[in-house]
Amino acid sequence: MARVACLVAVVAILVGLAGCMLQPPDIPISLPSDVYVDAASGNDVSGDGTLARPHRTISKAVAGLYAAARWTDDDRWSRAPWEPVTLHILPGLYNVNHGETGIFLNNMNLVGEGASRSDVVIEGLHALGDCVIRRVSVYGDVNLSQVERVLFSGCTVAIDDVVVGSVWAEDCASEIKIRNSRFGGISLSLLTAAVEIEDCESTGPGGIRVASDGSVVVRDVKIVGGKIGLQAYSPISVVLADNEIRDSDSGIYVGGGPVLLESNTVSGCQLIGLEFSSETAITLTDNEITGNMVGISIDGGTSGEVVASGTNVVKGNDVNIDDRRAPYSEEFFIRGITWDDPQPSGAIHGPTGWIPGFRVHIENVGNTLVF
Repeated sequence: MARVACLVAVVAILVGLAGCMLQPPDIPISLPSDVYVDAASGNDVSGDGTLARPHRTISKAVAGLYAAARWTDDDRWSRAPWEPVTLHILPGLYNVNHGETGIFLNNMNLVGEGASRSDVVIEGLHALGDCVIRRVSVYGDVNLSQVERVLFSGCTVAIDDVVVGSVWAEDCASEIKIRNSRFGGISLSLLTAAVEIEDCESTGPGGIRVASDGSVVVRDVKIVGGKIGLQAYSPISVVLADNEIRDSDSGIYVGGGPVLLESNTVSGCQLIGLEFSSETAITLTDNEITGNMVGISIDGGTSGEVVASGTNVVKGNDVNIDDRRAPYSEEFFIRGITWDDPQPSGAIHGPTGWIPGFRVHIENVGNTLVF
């Protein structure tokens, strides 16, 4: 009997191993490449997401994709293993009153199919992984935070031709590209990849705040009447070019480096027009800083060389240049500076009579500095 029992056990093991060997490998998740949503004529019960039978809500369309992929709420923060699906959103209002229960995109492109971005209006959404958000208005937030951000290294989130209340992230490993959009505020911190913000306009007080371990480029952005202005930090590189900051509480603050500030205009700010702090090279090229309380403020932690090229104009500020570097380098504020007529008036603290720890600055009203 013992031999029989052993033989049965061996056979069972062999059968089990054979079963494992005969099982097919994991089948890649296959989802439709295009899904349609129509607030006016769609149906969340009978609709299948085709153009002929669209869903009524974006929430239903997204939930259907997750169900087809056998994903649950526990999988939500993981990187999706499928190719991005495009959600075609027809004109209409998509909010909680319409039946939306929260829009959570993961490797999904959301594209408004109206003639303009004002034709498709959405309350808010969360985007993970590879996503594109295009030609829509979002009157709430676009949230880009990632709980396990290391999983999303190499992904890209693109926001193009969008009106949005705010774009927000505290953790994100995806590359972020925001173009041709209007925003109330952009606040991105604890990022690990590159950020590009181009051809955008602020519509609210939030301004732009970006802090990333990747490179940061902000180009051709207009901020008028905000509180924050434009703040950017990256230890890799920061490029701020062709931006206009006007009548805001603060203008531009930039840190990290190397830093390039080119063809920016900052005017009418109640506090500082341009402030920088860097341990690497700072290049100023063809900027105009006018009519602010403080024109240029050089933070005391700045140890990198400040290089001026082209024609930078600093004029009409209550304090044109406030240099707080210590110890004083015996160079008069910014290397290569020359003075227009009339010569600056007021209190000048420079190489003569400087006391260690004293705040080094120049105070004048209405005079022009070109350097």
